[in-house]
Amino acid sequence: MLDLRELERELSSTKNTVDTWAKQAEDCGVSIRDAYHMHSNDQSVKVSTLQARQLELADTAKSVKERLEREEREAAEARQVISFRQEEELVQRHKLQALQEELSQKEQACLALESAADLDESIVQKKISALKRALSLYSSRLGLEFKQGPDELHLHFTQVDQSQPQRSFMVGVKVHDDKSYEVTKCSPPVRALGDLVQVLNQTNDFSEFVKAIRQEFVKSINVHGV
Repeated sequence: MLDLRELERELSSTKNTVDTWAKQAEDCGVSIRDAYHMHSNDQSVKVSTLQARQLELADTAKSVKERLEREEREAAEARQVISFRQEEELVQRHKLQALQEELSQKEQACLALESAADLDESIVQKKISALKRALSLYSSRLGLEFKQGPDELHLHFTQVDQSQPQRSFMVGVKVHDDKSYEVTKCSPPVRALGDLVQVLNQTNDFSEFVKAIRQEFVKSINVHGV
């Protein structure tokens, strides 16, 4: 005979077991759903973080690229400037070399001129020395003294008149721009003065003129007693 009470107890036990399982299953579903939502949110955060990082890296890469391009342009400009300066330096070096060569040539020319000038000066000094000796000779033996006037040369003779050795005989000579000679004064006058001046202009021999005019002064004393 079926025991209803026993059956009810079993049914109640089974129901409790099923309810417990259902409750556990429900709790498990809630946990899985919560875990899914949590994981999904976490992944969304990670994706957002990665996207932000990607944008940041893209901006950084863009900045780096722009900086590299700018530096490359600056480097290219610097290379152009360096190349231009090197070319300019080469041109200046060639100019400097040319100037140094020109300076060397001018220095050599100056040395040659100095040497020639020294030679000319030596010749001039020799001529001056010879003239000084001649002047000394004229002064000591002929009593001749030269005096420079405003635009003419005065020749004063002494030792002409033996009775009066210190008596002065004078002739003034002027040289024109065309190198011709003119006697402006003659004291005392001599007759052959015109002929003497003509010979002087023809020969340009001033020393012979000096000798000749002195001889005429001597003649004038001997002949006329002037």
